[in-house]
Amino acid sequence: MQTNEPPAPQTAWLGIDVAKATFDVGIHLPVACGQPARDIRDIPTGTFERTSQGVDEMLAWASARRTGRSTVLRCVMEATGRYSIELATMLTDKNAALRPVIDDARAIRDYARSLKLRNKTDAIDAAVLARYGAERMPDPKPAMPSHYRELRERNRLRDALVSDLAAARMRLTEMAAGSTVATIQRSVVCNLEKALSKIDKALRAWTDEHADLRKDIKLMQSIPGVGFITAVTVLAECGPMANFRRSRSLGSYAGLAPRIRESGTSVRGGTHITRRGPAKLRQALYMASIAAGNRIPALAALKKRMTEKGKPPMSARCAVMRKLLITMRAVVVNQTPFSLNYCH
Repeated sequence: MQTNEPPAPQTAWLGIDVAKATFDVGIHLPVACGQPARDIRDIPTGTFERTSQGVDEMLAWASARRTGRSTVLRCVMEATGRYSIELATMLTDKNAALRPVIDDARAIRDYARSLKLRNKTDAIDAAVLARYGAERMPDPKPAMPSHYRELRERNRLRDALVSDLAAARMRLTEMAAGSTVATIQRSVVCNLEKALSKIDKALRAWTDEHADLRKDIKLMQSIPGVGFITAVTVLAECGPMANFRRSRSLGSYAGLAPRIRESGTSVRGGTHITRRGPAKLRQALYMASIAAGNRIPALAALKKRMTEKGKPPMSARCAVMRKLLITMRAVVVNQTPFSLNYCH
């Protein structure tokens, strides 16, 4: 019996390799059920300017290659900082149904390696991304609000200035007092100190300007051992805490989730953290966990239990870091200052 029901929609995936001035696009058209994914050489590609007009031209190019009206377009790209974020915004403004995905660079890189390609060009990278989208069908993640992105940029600049200042001061101690190079180096140190002071003021001004940041930072600072910079770093690197529906996902994002390496009867690699999250986040949590572990009984007890079980000191420290991060999420999500009930 024939029916007049329209065919189920199929998805054509756009893989986008983003650069400063242009972006390359590959389109993976739908394949029949049970058929293998298209070969990289068979995926059409094109290059467009990273402008509003370039996005219009790309969408017209992609629409002309769709296999039918029931085919919907989705797109995936690798994280390239500001360039990919700006392009994703332009794509969403032009066609919200695209639901752009900015996916994990490591996952995409590992997928590309699995294809054993000999060459690497922008067009090939775009084709790889298109096939990655068709096979993995990634879902878009909540976009980080613009004021959180600005917070991240300011905090990362501060972190860079702190590192540069420490290195400059170390070089100064190695120079002969009164020499020409020492005089120049002292001016370098002075300029870095002034720049650090400016970014500290700009960072506090930005958090004071936005009520949600100001409130969340204050709640995090209610936890003993958590200071302003630690709270800022957590928000800057993680984004809104409400985006993490479970504490487990936050620990995984931070790279503090346990990773077991075992194989057969001979390989017993032990348990380690994944280290897949932002390193700056773990650095901030490490210092804060030392202070918090001495002032919060539950964290001290957690470290003691793991040590008594024979766990290495760093494993115990990472467990405290993870617990502290989960506690920071809890006070923000519940919008309640810290109490000992959060750590038990």
